[in-house]
Amino acid sequence: ILESEFCWAITLNKSISYKNIVVRVHNIESHYFKMLGKSSNSLKQKIYYKLETSKIKHFSELVFDKANKLWFISKDDLSTVNLLNKSVFMPFPINDEIVEPTEKSENNVVFMGSLFMQNNTFGLDWYLKNIHPLLITEVPDYHFYIVGSLKEENKEIQEKYSQLQQVTFVVNAPCLKQYYQLAKVFVNPMFHGSGVKVKSVNALINGVSLVSTSVGAEGIGLTHDMYFHADAIFEFKNQILSVINNQQNAIEKTLKAQEYLKRNNYLDVLKTELNAFS
Repeated sequence: ILESEFCWAITLNKSISYKNIVVRVHNIESHYFKMLGKSSNSLKQKIYYKLETSKIKHFSELVFDKANKLWFISKDDLSTVNLLNKSVFMPFPINDEIVEPTEKSENNVVFMGSLFMQNNTFGLDWYLKNIHPLLITEVPDYHFYIVGSLKEENKEIQEKYSQLQQVTFVVNAPCLKQYYQLAKVFVNPMFHGSGVKVKSVNALINGVSLVSTSVGAEGIGLTHDMYFHADAIFEFKNQILSVINNQQNAIEKTLKAQEYLKRNNYLDVLKTELNAFS
């Protein structure tokens, strides 16, 4: 079982014997690189991602053709590959306890994500430029939490987000539970990406209503009665207000999402797949 096509080289080791090869597909990697290029503001990086995209596309097609089975964690990615006879939807594993959603008094909105990824900062900057000022005006006690991770110290990122009005900026928090507990709304304003956005799944697992773009919710299999969908500025703002002003409806949507995630348990699919090889 290979964790992505980039592990393919191990199959060339003559000292290892095997009967079948399974590739666990996290993303359509060529599309992911293409989207990273769209998120970048650097011409050098755009050229790099452009060149790498075509090479990765060719390599992925080669590996997928030779593999016996493809386990996609994204429903959307599975549907884009013309290899349905060997492909299966293997949902993102959920091992944490699911938290029941409850009404909350404070109007806190939370974003979580890796701030060393351009597609995350692109979406976050879009939110801060277009949505954040509107909510400051319309919701007196509104507060926005940016809970981000960095691989190494980045003064530019820290200065960029640490001095904003009605924003709390947290880097590399040892525990995220307290921020889920604070949040009335979790936002995922991503416009570029591929595969499953784990932040969206984790928000729902922790009982927080999700307002997300199409990209932020793709691959999970959610329907619009499970989260608050928006791809445009005023639509996104209004969906946040919908959660704030009608918490009972928001809770019902989150409960539906949680039930869906429970039903689509990856362990059931994994057991079926492994038994097929025995």
